[in-house]
Amino acid sequence: MDLWPKLITLLTLLGLCAPSVFSQPDTGFTIAMLAKNTADPNFIEAWQGCQRALKNSPHRCLFIGPKGSANPREQIAALDQALKSHDLDALAVSVTHSGLLYRHLKLLGIPIISFDSPFDQQHQDAGIQYIGVNNYVLGRKLAALAKQSNPNGGTVCLMTAANDQNLNQRIQGVRQEFSGNPDWPMNTKLQGQGSWYETSRCPWDSGDSSARSLRQLKSTLTGIKPDVFISVGHWPTVDYEAILKLFSANDIKLRKEKTKIFIASGKLSTDQLSLLDENIVDGYVTFGFFDIGVAVAGQLIRTLSNQSIENNSEIRITTVTHSP
Repeated sequence: MDLWPKLITLLTLLGLCAPSVFSQPDTGFTIAMLAKNTADPNFIEAWQGCQRALKNSPHRCLFIGPKGSANPREQIAALDQALKSHDLDALAVSVTHSGLLYRHLKLLGIPIISFDSPFDQQHQDAGIQYIGVNNYVLGRKLAALAKQSNPNGGTVCLMTAANDQNLNQRIQGVRQEFSGNPDWPMNTKLQGQGSWYETSRCPWDSGDSSARSLRQLKSTLTGIKPDVFISVGHWPTVDYEAILKLFSANDIKLRKEKTKIFIASGKLSTDQLSLLDENIVDGYVTFGFFDIGVAVAGQLIRTLSNQSIENNSEIRITTVTHSP
């Protein structure tokens, strides 16, 4: 029998086992973060947080998911591919479609938590915990910014991406705040409640695409011309040069004098902050994906180590209306 592979594995593990609060006597755990899109800088930042949390431990954090736009079937395919080359001890998933993912994940037999985007109420038992922002609160904070700029109400165009549970909750939070009704019916547009009216062509479905979202934003500013535009994701501000080019047209600059723009985002880049100085974006509601990744690592390792998990894993939300 060839003993070399076993000997190499043993020596590798011995070299990795540095002291840590996460350490195990013999070997480390392998956890994975299943993102909606591995090219998205927010999910990359979350993975970096997970890696940082495990830096001096024997454990490791993998980053898996589709490279293109969010798609549950591609998420499942990426997970299946990872399972062919890695023995996963636990998984964190940003949920695209609760029903499709539920049937697949329940077969894995490992601890699962959701991050960024939770399972819907019907499929909550797929995960032991959700780590991320309170998406209803995030939506309400976006609407609160709009109410500050337009205290007498007005017309509003919303932007989201279809079928994402976290984004649905943010849209619901926006409508709750505008209407003043915490029990506002799901998927029901505002028609004067709280003096706010949703335009007929919105909400836009960005398709989780920056290019598509900018086309829709142009149509909003030059055609719909609402008092307020709210995007519950960062799509319009991802491509800095493209949004600057969009606002270089005189007709859009004139439109911007009346349409206020508010965006939800992860950690703001220098380019995103400069959009405040350029008078293109009027305010952001932000949160830290890095902090989400740190919390994911901590909770999964505690679960695998048979330690009690921390109940308070909600991520802080910040409002930014001017460049620091």
